[in-house]
Amino acid sequence: MPLYDWTLSVEIFCLILILILILNYYEKWMDSMPTSRLYQCCLWLSMVTVLVNIICVFTINMAQTIPLWVNLALNTLYFLLVVGLSTVIGYYLLYLITEHMYEKRYLRRGGVFQAALFLIYAAVLVYNLFSGVIFYFDDTFHYQRGPLINLGYVIMAMQLLRVVVCTLRNRCNVNAPIQRMMRILPPTILLLTIYQITYPDVLFNGTIIVSADLLLLLNFQSRRVEVDSLTCINNRSSFYHELSIRLAGGQQFQVLVVSLKQFTFINQHYGHPQGDNLLYSIAYWLAKVHKSGKAFRVGNVDFALMLPYTGMVAGEEYLKKVSSRFREVWPVGGSQVLLSARVAELIHTDQDWSPTEALEFLQYSLTLADAREDKVSPFDRSLFLHLERRRHILELVRKAIEKQSLQVWYQPVYRCHNGSFCAAEALLRLRDEDGTMVPTDLLISLAEQCGLLDDLTWLVLEEVCRFLGSGQAPWLESISINLSMQQFLSNELVDRLTGCLERHQVPPQRLKIEITERVLAEDIWQVRSTIQVLTDLGIRFYLDDFGVGYSNLSSVLKLPFSCIKLDHSLIAGFPAERSAASIVSSMLDVFHGMGFQVVTEGVETAEQAQALIAQGADWIQGYYYARPMPQDQLIPFLAGQAQKV
Repeated sequence: MPLYDWTLSVEIFCLILILILILNYYEKWMDSMPTSRLYQCCLWLSMVTVLVNIICVFTINMAQTIPLWVNLALNTLYFLLVVGLSTVIGYYLLYLITEHMYEKRYLRRGGVFQAALFLIYAAVLVYNLFSGVIFYFDDTFHYQRGPLINLGYVIMAMQLLRVVVCTLRNRCNVNAPIQRMMRILPPTILLLTIYQITYPDVLFNGTIIVSADLLLLLNFQSRRVEVDSLTCINNRSSFYHELSIRLAGGQQFQVLVVSLKQFTFINQHYGHPQGDNLLYSIAYWLAKVHKSGKAFRVGNVDFALMLPYTGMVAGEEYLKKVSSRFREVWPVGGSQVLLSARVAELIHTDQDWSPTEALEFLQYSLTLADAREDKVSPFDRSLFLHLERRRHILELVRKAIEKQSLQVWYQPVYRCHNGSFCAAEALLRLRDEDGTMVPTDLLISLAEQCGLLDDLTWLVLEEVCRFLGSGQAPWLESISINLSMQQFLSNELVDRLTGCLERHQVPPQRLKIEITERVLAEDIWQVRSTIQVLTDLGIRFYLDDFGVGYSNLSSVLKLPFSCIKLDHSLIAGFPAERSAASIVSSMLDVFHGMGFQVVTEGVETAEQAQALIAQGADWIQGYYYARPMPQDQLIPFLAGQAQKV
């Protein structure tokens, strides 16, 4: 068999496969992406290379009937295209490897290395026209291989080796799909190349090319699931991966999160198609803010922009640029609209953060932006330290729940008509490792945000019932506990309350439940139903913190409260300030007229206590009479006060 008598069936099949890949891959919206353009270049160059190879087989077989220069030119072009394709694929891989790195020296150096090898091989091909060191045609016009016929494989192996070395050096900055591809691609190409060299009479270069293209396509398919279908930018999953890679690589970057508010108005007024177009416009604008920046859609109307951080001045400039743009109008359906947006910032330099911690900080910053007039929350290390403190407290709460080590303190309540302390309010207390008391408001707020309030409430209920059932404080007629909306929405509330009372043999009348006006505002019908069931069982309810927020007297009239607790903010200026004195006096008259008893909270001076007693207050709770105290201090306190009465 002559050396040039190759079969073309495999090459033609590979050509068809490449054409299918080109048709399948083409998506107009991805044309602007550098990785897309590089991959398309790989596909088209692959098709041209295989096509030229097929043509070369025909011309070699017709060498005696066509000019020699045609064969020399076509075969030289083929060898040049093979190494050229390897050069483009190598650069494409380097681009993917360094895609998550702001420092591009590896890409530049790798690109120069790939190009230099290609130029060296091109020079050898030119020299081959006169020497035949790679291939030549003998006197009988038969195609012959030269001594350097495998030089192209050596060049391609060196290019691939450079890519592998770059991957290993920067593995912390390379995402999982690329790492997986780099574990598969080199050995696959190596084995196919060895097969081609071992069996030179079999045309197998097309198979090698198609295998490389398919592996690259698989990588692209995995990347497409990280693209938002509406805005054509990266999605939330992609943002998390990008954040993880850059944190793992210790890179410096800036993240700006934009959260749109009241976007429902846009959809309702202009229609969902126009709303979608606006979201696309926002995404497009964010993607153009910085040539090295990446835009992400991380929620329905939430976007993130990740930029290289080059210093405070540049960082402030980009924050100002983004926040200023969202104070300007956007075109929607032929009109101009002004969007309401919050902007939060995160800057990573050398902090040891996990992706979860970084996301938590961004979410916390968005919350803080709501309270600012300009709706912008710039990065502040003190804020991050504050968040760290919150996270630390939350971890303490979780451990305390697990070990049931939370403390329940009690604040005695003074009964005005006989001067006794026969009631108390149960309050949660938690100490830090250094013995510092965690602020109760922060403790409750964090527990509510993280879904731990239920656990805390049941711990308090259990401890209060245990204490009441122990008989250690016979002077206490009742203890009140606080319940939130989470408890009132729980189907097991009634069973847990009654079960705990029965377990510790505590009469229902000795347990009081305090709820706030905010709970009433959540779902007054659900609250009314639950209160009625528990009231029928003998448990009484207090309306806590009256005067803050909701303050709907009609709701109070509809619910069977036995007592109203006036918030300490109403007592703060009493009785010195005329307005405060008038409000407190009116509240006492109104609620007494409605048949409610009244507890006044936050009483800290003798003047306040005497004035409230004179105004007819039923109960007084505050530091003037007693501060919250643990059980071992409460018992002797109550015993001592009982002796005075």
